[in-house]
Amino acid sequence: MTIEWSKLTDDDLSYCVRGLPKKVRDLMNRHEGRAVLAGGYVRAMIRGEDVSDIDIFSTSKEQAERFASNFGGETILTQNATTVLARPYPVQFIHKWTFETPQAVVASFDFTIAQAAVWWDGREWSSACHPSFYADLAARRLNYSRSSEPGGSVLRLLKLSRRGYRASPETVAALLDAVFEQAKGRDRPMLEALTAILREVDPLPEAR
Repeated sequence: MTIEWSKLTDDDLSYCVRGLPKKVRDLMNRHEGRAVLAGGYVRAMIRGEDVSDIDIFSTSKEQAERFASNFGGETILTQNATTVLARPYPVQFIHKWTFETPQAVVASFDFTIAQAAVWWDGREWSSACHPSFYADLAARRLNYSRSSEPGGSVLRLLKLSRRGYRASPETVAALLDAVFEQAKGRDRPMLEALTAILREVDPLPEAR
């Protein structure tokens, strides 16, 4: 099913952009639609929560690595991203997941409250979000969309639950079904397979 993406309100879009460190804004300005801000930063800014980090998505691994190299600063390299230990927030240049369009970035997130992105389109700041982004965010509702790595989604559900977000039985069931389905394809006992899947998460899990 094709999703018709919504947009952030003008006020929220402006607020998210103003909250970015100048160095991040400048980078996004120089790379029209190829440096996309998405995920937890947008949610945290709109909800008034503490920002953990900033995630920048690119169209290729090589581009993400160039962004991080040109950004400068002390870095941590993992299989998922190059994290620049900048202030006031670490900036993660994601290279494990790359996307051709900002909309594809939005679609990649597992919970609708994280399905929002911001980018510079060459003329103005643009955005895209899931149609139920605002309703789920207001209700603190964890609505599971999809995930290629459900183990990470389970752990994010637990983290977000501690922040006051709630998941319906249907959401939990869908997520567990995805985890068990993935575990069936592994040639090891179920408990070991499930444990391995749950450990396959981001090095800085707040990012996704």
